[in-house]
Amino acid sequence: MIKSDVDVLIPSNVNTQLVEAALESGGFTIFSKEIAQATPSHSPKAHLQLRREQPTSLLVPLTPFRSLELEFTRSGKIHFPS
Repeated sequence: MIKSDVDVLIPSNVNTQLVEAALESGGFTIFSKEIAQATPSHSPKAHLQLRREQPTSLLVPLTPFRSLELEFTRSGKIHFPS
């Protein structure tokens, strides 16, 4: 089975500071942060890595997803509530 490089997807844009605070208050340590944007027309996304070994990745859109981007995540191995 091919594993996605994203373990958790937050499908709506939320303040990343709130996400980081919630993770840290839950006992998680954020190992690294980066911003990625596939193309200029795609939503930029924050990638948060929670572990060095066997990294757990959290993806947070920084602007609302376009409908095509949401369809892509729904058709892949990434699952989130509707």
